[in-house]
Amino acid sequence: MTRPIDEDDELLQRSFRQSPCAMAVFDTSLRLRRANAGMERAVGRSEGRLLGLRMSEILPGPPGKDGDAALRRVLAEMQPPFEAEVAVMKITVAALMTTPWIARNLHEIPPETDLMLIPGLCEGDAGILIDRFGVKAEKGPKDLREIPRYFGQAQAALSYGSYSIEILAEINNAPKLSPTQFRAAADYFRASGADLIDIGCTPGLPFPELDHAVRELRDAGMRVSVDSFDPAEIRTAVEAGAELVLSVNRSNLEVARELAGTNTRVVVIPDFGEGLDTLDRNIESLERWNVRYLIDPVIEPIGFGFMASLERYAAVHRRYPASAQLMGVGRRLRSRTDGGAEALGQLPHPGDPPRAPQPSSDPDRLPPCARDVHRSPFRRLPPLIRRSETTRPVRSTSGHPAPEIEAGTISLAGKSCPKH
Repeated sequence: MTRPIDEDDELLQRSFRQSPCAMAVFDTSLRLRRANAGMERAVGRSEGRLLGLRMSEILPGPPGKDGDAALRRVLAEMQPPFEAEVAVMKITVAALMTTPWIARNLHEIPPETDLMLIPGLCEGDAGILIDRFGVKAEKGPKDLREIPRYFGQAQAALSYGSYSIEILAEINNAPKLSPTQFRAAADYFRASGADLIDIGCTPGLPFPELDHAVRELRDAGMRVSVDSFDPAEIRTAVEAGAELVLSVNRSNLEVARELAGTNTRVVVIPDFGEGLDTLDRNIESLERWNVRYLIDPVIEPIGFGFMASLERYAAVHRRYPASAQLMGVGRRLRSRTDGGAEALGQLPHPGDPPRAPQPSSDPDRLPPCARDVHRSPFRRLPPLIRRSETTRPVRSTSGHPAPEIEAGTISLAGKSCPKH
């Protein structure tokens, strides 16, 4: 049912603007005229980009549409010597289908069908489909790109397309490492796939070798970033060849002005203890100075505002869709449970002697989440980085008290979606 909207009804207009639910106004030709903030959040587009669109152009298509297109593309490129027809089922993940479910929900198949091929990850006996439809039924490959090879042809291209994500690996507390340890960590991270080696400075601890450290890695063909809020350390690293600075906010923003017009980028974060609104002010300054930047809305630990911090990344992407973001995904918490630090599976630095886990309590007395980690094989992974002797408190922007946490050792930088 439709009815005209009273543009003069202030209560209705206020409810429309302030409602957390997605709401929109369409004209008689079913084209969008207005959208509230909830609608913008729901579809990830601003009202200006939605104006004039029909609902079918705003909302995603029916379940299975994307998989249907991918499968049809593989079949078209394959050019099989038989006629193939794709049946789209009402389920979003094809691999979650079972043969009994297919038998109930696939009502008919084309006449003269001689083979029914279902995804290889489907559970259940294919004989159920043979009994139901009276034709041969088989489980195909697990990956639809392998269908050509299943029928004796060359496999389809394995690449999912280009992407713009870069991996940054931090050498934590670099001033405390010997030259040999420092270089070993850098070589290890590069060999492990890091795109940038981040030199993590230690607050309050002088690092006279910073210039040499940056130049050494640059001479070895590595891309380098520096993790420091100290303007002097930032200047030293940039002059030696660092291409990225972590991080800037109101406390040290002026040093970024010196990078105007260069290829050096900075990572801009919210002001300490403040929200995303401070990002807008800092970004405005960087853009006015012509300084290149990435945005880090700051990820929070699980249990201390993790989901809210993920929402901040989505909100920042909506505000700055053309800007790359950085996410510190390698942070490691120091446990405040009975399990102690070992229960969280800290990883040693290259060259450290093996050490047996020494939990401070019986694992069965730990909370289930900590108990699962304690018993996991995580500690047997290849060594990545030394647990630092000291930790620095991180301000929580979620309103929850933040635990002690070390600087992120692995970060991802790039657009929020891969480019195809």
